[in-house]
Amino acid sequence: RICNGVSLSASGDKFAMFAGAALLLAKAATAEQAARIGDQAGGRVFLFLETDDFDRDHARMAAKGVRFLEAPRSEPYGKVAVFADLYGNKWDLIGRGSTGGADFA
Repeated sequence: RICNGVSLSASGDKFAMFAGAALLLAKAATAEQAARIGDQAGGRVFLFLETDDFDRDHARMAAKGVRFLEAPRSEPYGKVAVFADLYGNKWDLIGRGSTGGADFA
């Protein structure tokens, strides 16, 4: 199980735990905010999900229908692949050290 979501307020904000890390997901409160959903970063990756087993998690995510925008590639810091969430936000799935590169953790 990757995360547990708990509703924090009547507005629908969610708090998620990812293996000890916390993420607050705030629901858009205005039409202007809603219009930006999926494009908060202007088309760039701005969210990062680090794993201790890139190949395992990439395979699991792909099998569950996660839309990867590229094939996995090797970088000096490890193995990486970009994927989109349900709203179009771009994430990096990162396996640090998966390719023998430097570990910056």
